[in-house]
Amino acid sequence: MTISIVIVNWNTKDFLNKCLKSIFISSNIAYKLEIIVVDNNSYDGSVEMVEKEFPTVILIRNNENVGFARANNQGIEIAFGKYILLLNPDTVVNTHSLKTMGDFMEQNPEVAACGPKILNGEGEISPVASYPKLLRMISKDTFLAKIFPMMIRSETRFPRKAEMTHNLSGACIMLRRESLNMVGLLNENIFLYYEEPELLERLYKKDWKIYYLPEAKIIHFGEKSTAPLSSTDKLLIDKKSSFELWRSRYGRPRAILLKTIAFILYLISLLSWILRWPFKKERALEKINFYRSLLLLTLGLEKTANLFFCKPLNKKNFNLKQ
Repeated sequence: MTISIVIVNWNTKDFLNKCLKSIFISSNIAYKLEIIVVDNNSYDGSVEMVEKEFPTVILIRNNENVGFARANNQGIEIAFGKYILLLNPDTVVNTHSLKTMGDFMEQNPEVAACGPKILNGEGEISPVASYPKLLRMISKDTFLAKIFPMMIRSETRFPRKAEMTHNLSGACIMLRRESLNMVGLLNENIFLYYEEPELLERLYKKDWKIYYLPEAKIIHFGEKSTAPLSSTDKLLIDKKSSFELWRSRYGRPRAILLKTIAFILYLISLLSWILRWPFKKERALEKINFYRSLLLLTLGLEKTANLFFCKPLNKKNFNLKQ
């Protein structure tokens, strides 16, 4: 039985090197491993490193950054494993984790996906990924977040044994090929963020089960691929992806209604910062441009929104545009 490991890389050469080494240390498990690295046009020597140090790894080289979802799908489409492990390059896999997840999937054919316990670089346990709730997505980064902070607070849970869940950390997810054949691959309209929740939601609606397995462990150093981006750039990408998640989850008519509500909240937030302009000019200018970009994104004017804040994205082919 084969586990196909798909790793999407963008300028994380050193972390990718550690990740691949940790996988090869685990290669003596009972399962055959197929490793596929999809590189999204890195400029840090990642491709050359993989070719030189890991010649058995299947390498797909993209001429542009096609996004996380599309790149993962490229790997999945050529993989031949019964199980597909989507793994971030800034991770280190515990020696027995792959076997633990593989055994669990073999013993539970009704399970479509499972994910391990996530440790950060300091060895601290990360909480189970919370389900992306609508109220939090709408109110986050608006004036409501200041007035009602509980609206944006994420659920914090640290289960000690395997349990069913609605969501998993995108840093490491094992998927059953059979379930992907039923519901399809990752949504390529989502460039970055919310790809996994959207896919897991489709699996859940088809009565597949999703499990968190704390017995399996990985270290995730976190957000290394997006390190060159400013916090504002990440927020804009996050918002655009959330709009697509709404469309997938609720359908086009209700998604338009939700975007209208978001538009009103962004507009009020923009006006509040315009009023603060005389007192906090530098901070106000940043916020005014940010909310102006959000308004444009809400109207579907991504290219115009990019002009305000996404210079780092365009410079390195990390565009909001699909």
